[in-house]
Amino acid sequence: MRLVLVLAFVLAPFNCGGNANRADAFAKDGALDLTHHDFKLVPIIALNGEWQFFSSALVATPAAAAQLNAVNRSVPQTWVGDGHGTYRLRVKLPPSATDFSVHMQAQLSAYDVVVDGSVRAASGQPAASRADTLPATKPLTFNLRAGAEHEVFLRIANYHHRKGGLFKKILLGPADAMAAEIDSMRLTDLLLAGVLLMAAAYHFFVYLFRRQNFPELFFAATCLAILIRMLTTGEKTLLLLWPDAPFSFYTMAEYLSYFWGIPLALSFFNSVYPEIVPRSILRGFYACAAIFSAVVFLTPLKIYSHTAYLYLPVMSAGVVLVFVVLLRVLWRREKYSVLLSGGFFVLAITLVNDTLNTLEIIRTVYLVQFGFLAVVLCYSAVLARRFAEALNNSERASGQLREANESLEARVQERTSELQKAKNIAEAANRQKDYFLSLVSHDLRSPLSGIFGTLQILQANASTEVTKKRMLEASERSAQRMLRIVDTLLQLHRVNYGERREHEEFFPSQVVAGLLLEISDQANDRQIRLISKLAQDWQIRTNVHLFRHVVSNLVSNALKFSPPGKAITIFKPEETPLSICVRDEGVGMEAEKTEAINRGQPIKPTAGVASELGSGLALAICREMLANGGGSLTVTSEPGKGSTFTVVFPGNIVAG
Repeated sequence: MRLVLVLAFVLAPFNCGGNANRADAFAKDGALDLTHHDFKLVPIIALNGEWQFFSSALVATPAAAAQLNAVNRSVPQTWVGDGHGTYRLRVKLPPSATDFSVHMQAQLSAYDVVVDGSVRAASGQPAASRADTLPATKPLTFNLRAGAEHEVFLRIANYHHRKGGLFKKILLGPADAMAAEIDSMRLTDLLLAGVLLMAAAYHFFVYLFRRQNFPELFFAATCLAILIRMLTTGEKTLLLLWPDAPFSFYTMAEYLSYFWGIPLALSFFNSVYPEIVPRSILRGFYACAAIFSAVVFLTPLKIYSHTAYLYLPVMSAGVVLVFVVLLRVLWRREKYSVLLSGGFFVLAITLVNDTLNTLEIIRTVYLVQFGFLAVVLCYSAVLARRFAEALNNSERASGQLREANESLEARVQERTSELQKAKNIAEAANRQKDYFLSLVSHDLRSPLSGIFGTLQILQANASTEVTKKRMLEASERSAQRMLRIVDTLLQLHRVNYGERREHEEFFPSQVVAGLLLEISDQANDRQIRLISKLAQDWQIRTNVHLFRHVVSNLVSNALKFSPPGKAITIFKPEETPLSICVRDEGVGMEAEKTEAINRGQPIKPTAGVASELGSGLALAICREMLANGGGSLTVTSEPGKGSTFTVVFPGNIVAG
């Protein structure tokens, strides 16, 4: 409701700006005395009332009129059908500093104005036959001398339209007031024309830049339709812009714009609110507009001028449908429904006014252009809201995109760093694999060569049994060495490829005692003492097979690098509760070998005290197996002073 009041307030100066300065003067028996009218209070009057009418005669002088019979006919009023005639009015004007002006709005018939025996103005050329009549519908203005009585004859001929006679009001007033009134009407029309033209162009370009904006396209088309109708009715603003416009052109344009306004407006609604207007009904309105337009193109004005009345039911149905659509969108609380409803409510009122005016039920001015101005204002507000929402959404999306880009850059950097780390690890693993394979192939070749050499000598029939025994023992040692290498590799494979043994509770001292018993003969042959300082009540929970394999490899390694008379000691360090240390008094290692073992890298084979070769893999494999389970292996060593290997096993202490 507030929106409607605002629109009424905005449009009031356009609709009613001149009405306060107007009044109706009613002639009697073809005479009108205005000598007592106060033109300063009400400067513009309409020359209504009873004019004398001479049927089928074109009269120009009082003498000619005296010879004919006249009847009184109300003005403004039309007659139906073909014919010609003359209207006569005797008007007395008061003295004034300026002359008076008479403004004839565009009538539907050809006519001229004869004042005091001389033709003052003409719209077309009236004649007694169709062949001699030149049709036109132009507004005219002529002057009357103040302080005098004038004989005014309006000679009219109608052979081209369904209605003849004086259809529009005839206005009289002081020349300066009338000029201001005419300028006001024409400026209003031009202003509205400019608004509609800019609205049509703007919305059409919006559609061109984004072809999905069908509401803008139909709204632009609707604005063009009402713009054309406004330029061809009322003050015929088109004739101000194009004085020589053909009569047939602007009359056809007037009717075509009248027919297409409703279907284009309904298409606009349908594009804004899809499925609100049934397609079958919309097609029906387009079919009606096309049929009536075909009549305009194919028949003369005398025929197609009747379509204005015939189209009224279609127009009324369109207005009713618009109201139904407005009610539906308001009931459903569709977006922008309040704004659009306000504008089209004003438009509907102006359409009703124009319809009643066409039927001559009321005598007002045509207001449909003001109704469309209300629609333009409302839809401009809708478009502004849509653009504001689109801008807000765009800014929001830009912010989200910026945040996404920033997070994406961070993720890319993080993934790049991770990929680089993975690449480095893969390259290191590949280098380690190549080195590992070279060591394995070298270490396996050595015992195999020993075995094949021994077999070849035996095949050559060695001379003594002692030699054969020695060779067989050497072959056995080579086979055992190769077996240990294979066993170590198998253990690594089990750890790396998913064979996980459950942790179990056991006493490390008992497991170590069994291992030392297994190699006691070898230690005795080398005169090396094996010492276990593990507490008998110390109990842990870990992988017992991993424990046995690691300790066995460390003790065997220490035995190989320990000279006679030395000792190998197994003990539990105080600072790390779930760990075991294996310390020997052997040859020790250089710093680079110590660092390589602590990094988990294989080291080159080194000859032991008895010149036996190790695989170089045992320590790296043990460290790898421990690391996969969450443990660790480190070594501290110094050349000539022995080595101490510290093993931290995964699991936990149960007792001790």
